[in-house]
Amino acid sequence: MTFLETVDWKLWVAVGSLSIAALTLFYNYRRHKRTDIQRRGSFEVYVIDSYRVRPSETEGKRILMVNASITNRATRSMSYSCSVSIEYLTGEGVVHRAILGHEPTLVNGVRNDSLTVFEDIVRIDAEAIATGWLLFPVPTSVMEAMRIERYVVVVQDIDGRRNESSIYLIKDITHDSQRP
Repeated sequence: MTFLETVDWKLWVAVGSLSIAALTLFYNYRRHKRTDIQRRGSFEVYVIDSYRVRPSETEGKRILMVNASITNRATRSMSYSCSVSIEYLTGEGVVHRAILGHEPTLVNGVRNDSLTVFEDIVRIDAEAIATGWLLFPVPTSVMEAMRIERYVVVVQDIDGRRNESSIYLIKDITHDSQRP
């Protein structure tokens, strides 16, 4: 009897097919995982400029204006919500945090018609960059604080991923100053 007659070819074909199927499954899983990360993607936020505006001298209300750039690195369009976190120190020495949401309607309190203000929910196309103004109402409790410790712009996508960018310099503008 020869070697070819003693080999069970059906068993070898089944083992070979199973091996090829397992390798294909592993390859496709890794490729899908990489593609899924690219599709969901990441994003970056960069603060370009920032101002604290008091619309009129008689009003105590102030508006924090932040010119920001959001880069969508995902291979699909994404939506983002924006807020600012302000940490401030009170007279008692206690640190508080105020989290303020972006309010595009505050543009009416700013005397500048040329501002490109982001909508409530910022929608950015795949692999694109959007630049615009974020407007936040600053509560009087923050303005009466002994010292403001830090400002942080927080951008969150629809899947809950967050990215932050600190604000290091803010210019104060009153009603009679020149607008940005």
